[in-house]
Amino acid sequence: TGVPCPAQCACPKEAQSCPPGISLVTDSCGCCKVCARQYNQDCALNQPCDHIKGLHCDYGADPASPAGICRAKSEGRPCEFFGQIYQNGENFQPNCKHQCTCMDGVVGCMPLCPQEMALPGPDCINPRLVKVPGQCCEAWQCDSNHIPEDSGDTTAGDREDPIRSSEEIGEQADMEPVSSNELISLVRNGFRVENGEWVAPIIALPGAVTSWDWSPPTAAM
Repeated sequence: TGVPCPAQCACPKEAQSCPPGISLVTDSCGCCKVCARQYNQDCALNQPCDHIKGLHCDYGADPASPAGICRAKSEGRPCEFFGQIYQNGENFQPNCKHQCTCMDGVVGCMPLCPQEMALPGPDCINPRLVKVPGQCCEAWQCDSNHIPEDSGDTTAGDREDPIRSSEEIGEQADMEPVSSNELISLVRNGFRVENGEWVAPIIALPGAVTSWDWSPPTAAM
């Protein structure tokens, strides 16, 4: 391209914090970790496209151009999602709670609400998500730490399961186009512990991949 890599790398001391579903990748000069550019966004050597989602930087007819646009690789299949067509590698939001990406014909979605990504601390008794007026994301609500004398000790088994069903995940018909059964419910076995917190994986549609560490399928021989 028209802009060469620097003779010496100069990167921020602190790594970038990328939005949910956006990969943190090394730039094309091999210098810095940056948030990958997404479908139809500008790209360059220091702003690489998200290769995990099958995107590449298209410089058009002029390979010496200093910048290009992130496009999907030709072999990637588009996705049909409730009547809408999305190109391979394209990001979209079916509602205010989820960010989704088309990846070679399948759709993977990531929660945008932090409450869906991690459970509250152990001091939160009987945690449950409640709606907040005027806001998309729900908030955790805990019972008082006071334990009634006749109730006995509260154990982990007595706590209300904070993992919600697909009906609860999609229950925003008045403000979102996605209905109750369009997203698969989160299951306990799908959670992982990360830095002491329970972290939810990507919510995927039936047959969709469940991790951003995705590679294109191998062509049949």
